[in-house]
Amino acid sequence: EETLALFDELARKANLLSVLGDVDGRVGDLMLYAASFIIVKGTKLEDKETLRHADMGHRRIPRGSSFTCLASLADLPGSVGGLQFWPWESPLYIEPVTSLSRNAPVHVHKYRPGKFVAFDGKLKHRTEPFEYEQLPGDAGSGPSARCDAYEASGHLRVLVSLAFASSEAPLSRYNHKMLRKQTCHEEALIRQSPKCEVDIDSELDTSDSDTECKKGAGGRGRG
Repeated sequence: EETLALFDELARKANLLSVLGDVDGRVGDLMLYAASFIIVKGTKLEDKETLRHADMGHRRIPRGSSFTCLASLADLPGSVGGLQFWPWESPLYIEPVTSLSRNAPVHVHKYRPGKFVAFDGKLKHRTEPFEYEQLPGDAGSGPSARCDAYEASGHLRVLVSLAFASSEAPLSRYNHKMLRKQTCHEEALIRQSPKCEVDIDSELDTSDSDTECKKGAGGRGRG
């Protein structure tokens, strides 16, 4: 919890809760559930290595109730992968799936240090595949500082990721479940909503009931 509190301060300085809360009238409802670093090491990320997905894709989590915020820790070279995403108007979301939806055109956002990109937890996205090279915009009279820094780091692409979602009791159990699926370590802290304590060992994906929450604050996890 002490570690996650540092990310609370980051979110406060960036005014993220206020900005995100205005999207769907959830000011005062959203909370920071988890934070992490997303690391890609190497000069190349192939298309087959990066999967299109939604962070909070559970059918019971509505649009506008969860958000992911990402920011780069360094100024990355232009050839290094950004964020690929498919906006709501994309044919990707048409059901049933067709050849048109499978091949829907993609949009790309390039990260800038100190600038968060925020998107809905239901939005389909992925890391942009890439192969590192110095582009004309990266070099002047000599190697650019950002290319030098990227190479000196061992070709590390590091993002900070903040996961916000509704604290409402009916939604918090699904938020918690989806975030738990994304963690590499069982001991990683995912906060409990003060409105609902989730049994992290239960299988929530197959339940059609909204009554599995225990009232009260607290929960399991270590900071």
